[in-house]
Amino acid sequence: MIKQFVLGLLAVSVLAGCGDDKEKVVREKIGEVKVAFDNRPQGALNEAGTHSLTSADINACVSQLTDAKAKLDQIQTEYASTQAVQSMETQMFAGKLRGQLATCKQTKAQMGW
Repeated sequence: MIKQFVLGLLAVSVLAGCGDDKEKVVREKIGEVKVAFDNRPQGALNEAGTHSLTSADINACVSQLTDAKAKLDQIQTEYASTQAVQSMETQMFAGKLRGQLATCKQTKAQMGW
């Protein structure tokens, strides 16, 4: 009886430790996607204080953000039960990523690039 209890506690502690490792891995993966998002082409600042984007900038933005969104979607599917994925911060970032990707795609379509 005591043996089973000890084995049960050991199993729970191992699983709890795995959960912490899983959270850490998920946070690192989300961090990598955030870096890709932050490094998207944003164009050159012009005299009016806005960013001028070339067709190469827009095409790179669409490509880079499409890849980032695919990675985030995979993370959200694979690790849906984790707190890192369920957090408001991650949900807000996902919305920001989708919005910026839509803007880049819309600009690309409007400009005919």
